[in-house]
Amino acid sequence: MNKINFFKPVIVPLLLLGFWELISRNHNILNSIYLLFGYSKARIPDFHFIPPTSSILSSLYSMFKTKEFYSLLGDTFLIFSSAFVLSLIIGIMVGSIIGLNKQLERYLFSTIDLMRSIPPIALLPVFILFLGIDNRMKIALALFGIWPILINTFFAIRDIEPIYLKVAKNLQLTKSDILFKVIYPLAFPAIFAGVKISLSLCLVLTVAGEMMIGNKGIGFLINYSKRIGDYDTMFAAILVIGLIGWLINIMFKYTDKRLLKWYYQKQQ
Repeated sequence: MNKINFFKPVIVPLLLLGFWELISRNHNILNSIYLLFGYSKARIPDFHFIPPTSSILSSLYSMFKTKEFYSLLGDTFLIFSSAFVLSLIIGIMVGSIIGLNKQLERYLFSTIDLMRSIPPIALLPVFILFLGIDNRMKIALALFGIWPILINTFFAIRDIEPIYLKVAKNLQLTKSDILFKVIYPLAFPAIFAGVKISLSLCLVLTVAGEMMIGNKGIGFLINYSKRIGDYDTMFAAILVIGLIGWLINIMFKYTDKRLLKWYYQKQQ
């Protein structure tokens, strides 16, 4: 039974890879799907660029054997990790300050709502003008992953039941004790949910920045492979991004279970 549960998560991905292999070797299937959705034959694209799954996996295997791939992967990880750490620190700090101060909330929250509504890509020309096209620009773009952490921290702290704070004050706890022994433990589940969303968002924005500007990172490899018509490598690099996101989610899933064990036990 445990073996069946172990293989359940990979059943759908394997089926999708098998379907990809099928349609890449028989484009008539895709043509039929397009016709089914009302496309005329003249509007159906040429699917020659779709390589079979076997070719993508072969290219992926070849990539793993080259030093250049690990150099590009390291470039992506540097931008991603820098943006995420900054998002974590600044997001929790600013979210806490606003959540604890209703006057600041009145002054700042509408501005924060405005800023987080701006698509990061729309600010790319501004970042280039101020920061150039080096790593600082890419980190600034990926730093837009801050919003889930900041917003979740703010709401989690602001919405804490006043009774907990009253009890803490009656026990004559210091302000730092109230913050770290009462407020943050109560807010942590919501903050951690924001952290998980921020991780994915920082990764997406990192790759987007690499695809548009520069000559480093997995995003650059995707864009470059597309330009030269190396579609096997292009799809293999896209698969790498998916695998990175998947591994990050698995890591945080188990971290979540350990750090919030008390919270889940309380919910049962």
